[in-house]
Amino acid sequence: MDYVTRATRTQLNVSLSRIATMRHVVSQAALAANPDREERIRRLTEEIAELTAERDRLAEGGEMLETSEAELTEQFANVLRELDGLPSDFRRVEEAVRGMHKIITKRFREESRPVGEVVDDYLDQSANLLTVTPEGRAFAGALELLRNRDWLARLRTDLEAILSHPWAETLLPDEQRQLRTTVDVIRRGISDVLGQRQRLSATLREHIENYDHVKNRELGEVLRGIDREMRMWMQSARARSHVEVELIPPGLDISGLRFRTFDPDSERAPEPLEDVTTEAPQVLSLDEIRKQGGPSLTDLRRELEARLATGDVESAAALFNILPDDLRRPVEILGLMHLLAGMDTDIDTTTREPVVAVRPDGSIRRFLMPRVTMADASSVDGDDQ
Repeated sequence: MDYVTRATRTQLNVSLSRIATMRHVVSQAALAANPDREERIRRLTEEIAELTAERDRLAEGGEMLETSEAELTEQFANVLRELDGLPSDFRRVEEAVRGMHKIITKRFREESRPVGEVVDDYLDQSANLLTVTPEGRAFAGALELLRNRDWLARLRTDLEAILSHPWAETLLPDEQRQLRTTVDVIRRGISDVLGQRQRLSATLREHIENYDHVKNRELGEVLRGIDREMRMWMQSARARSHVEVELIPPGLDISGLRFRTFDPDSERAPEPLEDVTTEAPQVLSLDEIRKQGGPSLTDLRRELEARLATGDVESAAALFNILPDDLRRPVEILGLMHLLAGMDTDIDTTTREPVVAVRPDGSIRRFLMPRVTMADASSVDGDDQ
C-alpha cells in the first residue's frame, strides 16, 4: 500500500526541499556527535545574521519573495512524506508494549520467577522503552510536544495555511484529508500506546492481587509427588495392573471445639426499667380527639337542611363561611361535598369559590371549592353517617 501511494504521486523524492531537510538533519546530527562549543556558537551566529538580514529587508519595504509552483510541490511532498510515517511509528511503539505484555505474562506463569523480580523487570523495561528504542524516543518526543499547547496551535495554523493555498487543490483527496487529520492522528496514536500500557499495568496489578503463590507451590509439590510415585510404580507394574484410589477421603473423628465460652453477663437479670410516668404527655379529652377526626356529617346535615328550608344561602361556599367555627375545619369541606354529592344538584367544577377554614388550634386556612348552587338542592340523603 505504501508503494502504491508513493507511485500515485507525481512529485519526485529527490527535491530541493528534501535535500535542504537532509542537510539540516545532518548538521544537527554532526553537532550532537561532536558537541563543540565554538562551532555551535559560530553556526548560531550565522543563522542569527541570516534571519536578521531578512527581517531588516522586509521591515524596510523589501519585496516578498513568491514561491514557485515547483517549490510548493516539493514542500507539500516533503510534508506528506513526513506524515506518512506517523501511524507506523506509533504502531511499532504499541507493538513493543504488547510484546512486553506477553513477556510479563509468561514470566508470571513461571514458578521459578518470584513476583518481585518480574515487577522489577517490568519497571526497568517500562522506563527504558522510551529511551532505548528509536520508536520509544520518537513517542516520548511526540508526547512532550502534545503537552505544549502553543506548539499544537502553531501546527494547526500551519496546516490551515497549507490547505488554504490554491495550489493545495492539486493534492489528492486522501492527501488533503491526511493534512487535516494530522493532529488527530498524533493524538490517536499516543492514546493507543498509553491504553496498551494501562492494560499491561492492569494485568500486573490483577496478578499481584489474585495470585496465591503458596497454594500454587503446594499444588505443584503434590503433582510432582504423584508423578514420582507413578514412575516408581511403573517400574514393577504390569500392563493390566491398577491401583485403588479413593476419590473422597474418609472423614476424621475429631471432637468439636467450642467457639463460645460461658459469659456470666448473659445470665444476669436485666436492669429495671426507668420510671418515666412523670414525663407522660397530657391526656387528651374526648372533644379534643373528636376535633382531630373526620367530618361531622350529622351536624353538617342539620345545618344544610336548615339553610335549604329558609333559602337564604345561594351556594355551598357561602354556607360554609357562615357555619360555626367547630364546623369549619378543613376536613368539614370534604364532608360538605360528600353530602352535596348525594343531592340532586349540579356541581360546577370549572368555577371555584373561596372558603375560610378554621383549624382546631385557631389558625385560618383558605381553600377553593367547586361552586354548588343551593337553590336547586333537594333534601339530603339520610343514610350518610
